[in-house]
Amino acid sequence: MKWMLSCKEITEICCDEDRRLGPLETMKFWMHLGICKACAAYKKQIEYINQTVTKVMKSRFQIDDIKLSNLEKEIIEKASKDA
Repeated sequence: MKWMLSCKEITEICCDEDRRLGPLETMKFWMHLGICKACAAYKKQIEYINQTVTKVMKSRFQIDDIKLSNLEKEIIEKASKDA
């Protein structure tokens, strides 16, 4: 049994948000990050990218919701004028 994960394994774990690590794999993951500054920096970059994309997507959908709400109001106003 190997006691250290490779840098390739670390990058795969960092990129797979849905992956659940067992206790031993979690220990190996954090041990590697404590030793390997490149992987620790990579993990921070991936987290930053994920947070940024999430913020952008949330703001985009909020704008779309506002536009939809305004469109709904226009449709209701037009329908009540026509009635």
